[in-house]
Amino acid sequence: GPLDFQLPKGSAINRDGHLFLTESRQNRVMIFNMEGKSLQTFGTRDNVGKMVGGFLLPRGIFVDKKERLYVVDALNKKFDEFQIVNEEWLKENPIKESEAAKTSREEEEMKKKKKAGSKDR
Repeated sequence: GPLDFQLPKGSAINRDGHLFLTESRQNRVMIFNMEGKSLQTFGTRDNVGKMVGGFLLPRGIFVDKKERLYVVDALNKKFDEFQIVNEEWLKENPIKESEAAKTSREEEEMKKKKKAGSKDR
């Protein structure tokens, strides 16, 4: 389950007080809030070390001042870098709507307008 620790190896805490824990046997990173509630788990087994977020015995973990998370993958001899996204980071780095999402949203709005217009007749 989500709180089934089999081989925890590394831990780090960010400025929001979230705990990041590497769980080596299940090749994942677990994230908890200050109260100990599980917020997110990510990672998968990667025997060749080619995937970001694919691990084979993750051990070390570190959060820097820019809220980047580094995970050391021992057997794949690599580390992966992740950007921690929180409200403060989103304010400083707004995510722009992709063209595909914008087109889809505009199409939905047009359909709603047409549907509303046909009801008025």
